[in-house]
Amino acid sequence: MGSLPRVAFVLPVTALLAAIGCGSDPEPAAPAPAAQTQPAKKPAKQAKQNSAPVIDRIRFEPEMPVPGRPLRALVEASDADGDDLWFEYSWRIDGRDAGELGDGRDLDLADAVKGQSIQVEVVASDGQDTSQPYSKRVDLENRAPEIVEIDLEPGREVVSGTPLVVFPSGSDPDGDSLTYHYQWTVNGRELSNDGALLETKRMRRGDEIRVSVFADDGDDDSEVVELPPVVVVNGPPRVVSSPPGNLSGGEFRYKVVAQDPDGDPHLEFRLEGAPPGMQIDAYSGLITWTPKPEQAGVHSITVLAEDMHDGVGQQVFEVRVSAPKGRTADAADLEEDEEDAAPAEAAP
Repeated sequence: MGSLPRVAFVLPVTALLAAIGCGSDPEPAAPAPAAQTQPAKKPAKQAKQNSAPVIDRIRFEPEMPVPGRPLRALVEASDADGDDLWFEYSWRIDGRDAGELGDGRDLDLADAVKGQSIQVEVVASDGQDTSQPYSKRVDLENRAPEIVEIDLEPGREVVSGTPLVVFPSGSDPDGDSLTYHYQWTVNGRELSNDGALLETKRMRRGDEIRVSVFADDGDDDSEVVELPPVVVVNGPPRVVSSPPGNLSGGEFRYKVVAQDPDGDPHLEFRLEGAPPGMQIDAYSGLITWTPKPEQAGVHSITVLAEDMHDGVGQQVFEVRVSAPKGRTADAADLEEDEEDAAPAEAAP
């Protein structure tokens, strides 16, 4: 077999270079033009959240309430946002709704009684939110009694030996029973006597007596009331002896004995309205009398005992004188009249 003819392929130079370039890295691409961007928007502002008010404290006015006086609740509250606040009050008495007695922050206690429990609950509002309820409780206190009137007998002046008696009158708004207490002083010295009666036997002329009184209802005392001073004034002597019932040996003798409440040692005696001839010793008090026959009958006699301070005591008694034997008709008639009269003895 003969050989095949050779075929020569001739490629253009450009095509050859292109073929060679196919196996190498491509040339970098031209950069693309930059994209047009919009400026970033700020996020929308969120609305501020409201804060609920807070009640910090409630206090009562008065702090210790009593029946009969209105009660007020004073609220201290705060709001973080500075908003104005409104309050809603709910009152209860012994756990029951007070109803119309509670008017806002005030409660009417005109008909309340001591010991009742008072409670208020308050809620604060700022127009958007409300606070947590806040409550306060208190018990009504006892009301103290008072002295209305005091009488003192016998009065602003007293004679030694005459008791002083105090008659107080008081009232208690809660209706409690009252006990009265007394403090006596004599010339500024306190006595242990706590009663309404004071004995004055040991007092003397010129002594000054004072007494203070207060009432107690078991819980509280009234205000102390001090009465004006009582002055011990001069007391008249008092005749303590008794006259004899008849004459002795035709003679009447009677020693008058008197006592002075102020302890005056010197007393003087004198007769007043005595029959003629009767005499009395001014210092000893001895009365002597020898009646005459014509003085038969009943005689009224008054004896006076005087101190040196115008004090006068007296004793009035009667003496019967019988007619002597051999009496006249007139004397007999007189004796019969006397027998129809008082008994034949001296009467003080």
